[in-house]
Amino acid sequence: MGGQKRIKQFLHPEYYYSNHHQQDWEKIYSHVDHCLESLRQSIMCMPDLSIYTFKWTAKSKVRPEIQTPQQHACVDWPALHEWMEERKVGYDDMVRGDI
Repeated sequence: MGGQKRIKQFLHPEYYYSNHHQQDWEKIYSHVDHCLESLRQSIMCMPDLSIYTFKWTAKSKVRPEIQTPQQHACVDWPALHEWMEERKVGYDDMVRGDI
């Protein structure tokens, strides 16, 4: 979820990052690069295998029009977020204080 938002913000820096310094920008760039790589891996591992067909119509003189009759199954984001919240790990759970 956050990756798409971060990429959108990165593409519009004048609105979202107008008062960031160069050092901050390098961190933002690194984070966006990570987000893009995560999305790439997700697409490669779980591609949308929907079949798109084409149809010639009276309006389509040069090329056929794409037909998208099938419904896509969308994620129930509130339910997914609730599931993630129940399983999240906090900072103190990941970092040992005795080191």
